[in-house]
Amino acid sequence: LGVARLNQDKHDAALSALEHALKLDPQNPDVHLNLGQAADRRSDPMRARQHFAAALRLAPSHVDALFNLGVICLKEDEPAAAHKWFEQVLAIEPRHADALVNLGLIAEQKDQLDEAIAHFRHAIDIIPSSVQIRNNLANTLSLQGRYEEAREQYDVALRISPDSVAAREGLASVCIALGRFKEGIA
Repeated sequence: LGVARLNQDKHDAALSALEHALKLDPQNPDVHLNLGQAADRRSDPMRARQHFAAALRLAPSHVDALFNLGVICLKEDEPAAAHKWFEQVLAIEPRHADALVNLGLIAEQKDQLDEAIAHFRHAIDIIPSSVQIRNNLANTLSLQGRYEEAREQYDVALRISPDSVAAREGLASVCIALGRFKEGIA
């Protein structure tokens, strides 16, 4: 019931149901995971961390708890800690596309563009239909001045989702950078 309420964005009801579930089964890591997600949605990162950490104490390889700790660290502007959590996710689940994307974003922020590109490419290998990941890759390629490669990624993104504003805007920018002004403003 708590997860259903959480998915319905009824955070108070979810919290109440999940706290009741925790009283019935305090050793259940998934209850802690869900309580952490509820706390995160209520903008309570400290409580979210406590529950994700509790889930890990009970199940040290709990990929969702590891991943959510990384997300909390990103939200709290702690990229080094987030990096550590996402690396742990990948040690357990090497094809975790969201962890790869977040590592790519962290690398991009640190101006480690080759590393960011590698993470985004790996994530695209896992989810080739992701417009967001292709946009991330194209943006990073653009930062390196690799406009033709960026254009190719935006083209693919627009074939997947013709209404993608981000892909359309990114394509316009790289076309202008390539001197293809008519394509850029079309």
